Amino acid sequence: MFARCGQTERMNWLMWLRAIQKVAAHFRDRLGIIGFCGAPYTLASYMIEGGGSKNYIHTKQMMYRDTLSWRLLLDNW
Repeated sequence: MFARCGQTERMNWLMWLRAIQKVAAHFRDRLGIIGFCGAPYTLASYMIEGGGSKNYIHTKQMMYRDTLSWRLLLDNW
């Protein structure tokens, strides 16, 4: 996987890997760690809506009314 990534992408993966390792080490066997990975739209909509939504009104408003912010948000994933 890293073979196709640039330096920035590798650093981002390593940052996340280290964070997950720290959380897992902290909780050890006391708590299971469940990972979540989603497409940029899914992650952005969770940030905007504060969780899942049936209609994603706030996400759609941002997509259509503030396209610059929407692009900046997605481009940073």
